[in-house]
Amino acid sequence: PELDKLSAALDLESARQEAARLEDETAQDGFWNDLERSQKVQMRLRQLQNKVSRQEKLVSTWEDLTVLCEMGQEADDADILEELKADFEQLQEKVEEARMTTLLSGEYDSSNVILQFHAGAGGTEAQDWTSMLYRMYTR
Repeated sequence: PELDKLSAALDLESARQEAARLEDETAQDGFWNDLERSQKVQMRLRQLQNKVSRQEKLVSTWEDLTVLCEMGQEADDADILEELKADFEQLQEKVEEARMTTLLSGEYDSSNVILQFHAGAGGTEAQDWTSMLYRMYTR
């Protein structure tokens, strides 16, 4: 269920189509003459390919775990079920990581940021709050 939602949010089909279009563009004569444009296209192409391959790996892992689960139930093997549990936890972590990446996929979300904290004229409590914010962001 989570993988289906994630796949829908990622809109993989349009990513595949855009990647194919960009690959065709890189094969055209004169593409490499404009260095700045070619670098941007290559970077975007890599992003799209990574996006698609990450999701395909997650789906493949889910399918493998489903088969392993069926095997464990048929064989009634505790070792397989333990392995399944560990693999499923790893998959959950990867899905959550992919979900966060999807949430932070805007134009500037991959860029660095500079944060400045100012306690202002709030006294000790404002300084404490500023200190807590600083610790939260630096972890």
